[in-house]
Amino acid sequence: MPLALIMLDLDHFKQLNDARGHLAGDQVLRAVSAQLLRMVRLEDILARYGGEELVLVAPGSDIEEAAHLGERLRASVERLSVQIDQVPGTRVKVTISVGVACLAELEVDEATPSARDLVGRADARLYGAKKSGRNRVSSTG
Repeated sequence: MPLALIMLDLDHFKQLNDARGHLAGDQVLRAVSAQLLRMVRLEDILARYGGEELVLVAPGSDIEEAAHLGERLRASVERLSVQIDQVPGTRVKVTISVGVACLAELEVDEATPSARDLVGRADARLYGAKKSGRNRVSSTG
């Protein structure tokens, strides 16, 4: 069965925390997570991976399906506007960068691919998306 891993990272999150405070940053992270959860299937697993990084495990998805899902998630977050409770009348817009990898592509490259290999490839693509300008999805390279 195909299996895809999608890594997502909030762009410029440190600047948000520095400018608005960690409570505001946490509120934005919760709002983005809630938005992502509305967009995924019941069998998908969304988890916080660390800091402002999230990971989505998408069983049954190949690389093309996962890249399409990553783009839908990215576009949905881009449209999101989060009301900051600590500063009434203040709304914050954020974007995400996304890296996508699929187990099947690792099986071609690795003798016995591991979860670490899958995370490593998705993470490398995430950072490729950030280097390419942020607010984009990378599923190659």
